[in-house]
Order: sequence, then structure tokens, then C-alpha cells
Amino acid sequence: MTYRRQKFGLLTLLSILLVSGFLSTSLAGYFVSVSSMRQHIVSTALPLTGDTVYSEIQRDLLRPVFISSLMANDTFLKDWITTGEQDERQISQYLAEIKQEYSTYSSFLVSERTRRYYYGEGVLKQVQEDEPRDTWYFRIRSLDAEYETNVDPDMANEDSLTVFVNHKIHDASGAYLGATGVGLTIDSISELITRYSQTYGYRIYFVDPQGDFVLRGDAIPVEIANLRELEGFEKVAEEVLSQSMSQIRVQRASGLVHINSRFIPELNWHLIVEQAEGPLTQSNYEALLVNLAICASITLIILGLTYISIGAYQRRLSNMFNEERKLRKEVNTLSGLLPICASCKSIRGEEGYWKQEEEYVSEHTEAEFSHGICPKCMEKLYPEIKPPSKDEP
Repeated sequence: MTYRRQKFGLLTLLSILLVSGFLSTSLAGYFVSVSSMRQHIVSTALPLTGDTVYSEIQRDLLRPVFISSLMANDTFLKDWITTGEQDERQISQYLAEIKQEYSTYSSFLVSERTRRYYYGEGVLKQVQEDEPRDTWYFRIRSLDAEYETNVDPDMANEDSLTVFVNHKIHDASGAYLGATGVGLTIDSISELITRYSQTYGYRIYFVDPQGDFVLRGDAIPVEIANLRELEGFEKVAEEVLSQSMSQIRVQRASGLVHINSRFIPELNWHLIVEQAEGPLTQSNYEALLVNLAICASITLIILGLTYISIGAYQRRLSNMFNEERKLRKEVNTLSGLLPICASCKSIRGEEGYWKQEEEYVSEHTEAEFSHGICPKCMEKLYPEIKPPSKDEP
């Protein structure tokens, strides 16, 4: 019973040591890998994605800025305005050719003298200061910069959301003549959002300075109109909208989400890139489970082999002990100085009691007794009986 307790005690201790060692090693590796992955997201992946999207937007905007600058410095355009805007067909044809040659979504001219808005098909309307949709023109007129980029619905194209490059026109003396430029659809930006979302699992969207969504992917429901309504942004939306660049983490029901935001002055939008941590750390978690399964298997194998080895060793010890005890018993029973009575031949045992020879020898050996009479005693006790000779059968 003692051996059994000792064996199970040893197995329990060995189990604790193995499980503790394997578990601590596996968990340490898991947390290190998760921390490394998290650091990669924060310091490399998200900023690099934001920079790439920003660079592609800048690349897409550089070409229309160049086209608008050419138009604003075109001698024909300036002469046509200063000579009184005589032939509308000329300016319409000019704007249509610009649109066709440079593959822009729209091209336009607004004259300061008449406030007419010209496009490829003629006169669209006359801009007015009290019209909210015409505020862009009066804003560009008062700007110190020569051009601006803004996003507005294009009335000439069924109010499609368009990126406009508005460029000032000056005559030779520097007098303000009006504004001209081109418009591009935001389909390229939308395609960029879709491509990055599908390829890398990022969620990319744009919000205006008030937090209203301007462009979004399919991952954000259309019923969510403002950044403050998005899960996790209830307390940090103001921080994101008030800074030109920021990196934050928000907790959602689906897990931890890393967010990188930057303000794009050309569009007057905030570009926000999200990366959920869960999908990236899923492989680490699966690796942890595999490691734990392997460790559990190894632990069971080691415990099984240890149990078998200890059992075999205990059996060997038990057999050796039994043999030694038997041998010792035989030695003890066959050797030693025995107190024996000189008269009756009784032997005094270890307890101090005197026992007959037969009884003592039976207790201390495996010998058994049978009774008979030796020849001398036969002759002495029964002289009338003649013992048989050796020759008689």
C-alpha cells in the first residue's frame, strides 16, 4: 500500500511538472507572437496602408491639377472671357474637347463677369451667392491659393459625387476672371477601398470633418451615417476628427481593432484604416491549441512509460525482497546456538518457552516428522523382538 501511494505521488508530481512546463512554454510563445503581431499592425501595416492609399489618391489628383492649371493659363480661354464671351459654342466645344482628350468626368468654366457656369454642352446655370451649391465658387475666389480640391455632387452628371479641381483664372494684369477646372469621379477611390478590403482584410473609409461618412466599404452598414455611431468610436470619435494623424485601439464585440487615421487636405476628408486583430492572431491561437495537444500527448506517453517502469521496478524489488527474506529465514532456522535441555531435550524458543524438539523444528523449518524406533532403542525396549538381519529380505 505504501509503494502504491508513493508511485501515485511520484506520478502526480511528474504530471504537475510536465504540465506546468509545457503550458508555460506554449503560453509564453503565444503571447510573444501576439505581441509581435500587434506591434507589426500598429507600427508597420496600418501606417503603410494609409500611406499607400494616400499616395494613390495624390497620384490620381495630380493629373487633374495639371489639366486645370493648363486651362487656367490657356490664352484662348482668357481671350474669350475678356472679349465678352461672344460665342458660347466655342467655349462649349473647348470644354468638350478637354473632357474627351484627358478622359475627365467633367470640365467647366465660371465667368466672374456673367457668373455663368459653362460645360461641354453649353450653359448649365448661373452661380449665385445665396445658393448653397454655389458656395465653392465664392470660396475659391477669396482663397490665397491658386486652386483647391473639393468633393461635390456634379449637377451636369446627375449629381454624381465628383472630385473637382477648381483653378483661378487671371488676366495679364492679375485681375480675377473666373474659375475653371475638371472633375473626376471617385470610382477609382472606391475601387481602391474594395481592393484593399478584399486583399488585406482592411476596412477603409472616409469621413468629413463633421464625422459623416463620405465613402465606405460594404462592411459598414448604410444606416450608420456618422463616425460617432460606429461601434467603438463613441468615446474616441472627437479625438480622431480633431487630429491630422492618430493611432488608437477600440474594443468591439468581435475583438480588438487597431485604427489609423489621417487627414487628407486635398479632399478635406479623414482617411481611416481599420485592422481587426482577431483574424491575424487566429493562426497563433490555432498553433497554441496544436502545441497544447502535442504537449498533452507527450505528457500522457511519459506518464504511461513512467507508470510501467515504476511497476516493473517495484515488482523486481518485491521479488528480490521475498527471496532475501526466504533465504534469511532459512539461514536463521538452520544456524545459531539453540538452548536444549540435557535431560528431556526440549528447546527454549525466542519467547523463552520450552518446546519439544519436534514442535520447535516444525515451526522453524519446513521439515515434517514421522515416528519410528531405532535399532538400539528396539533392542533396549523390546529385547524379545529380534531385528532382521541385513541379508533377510
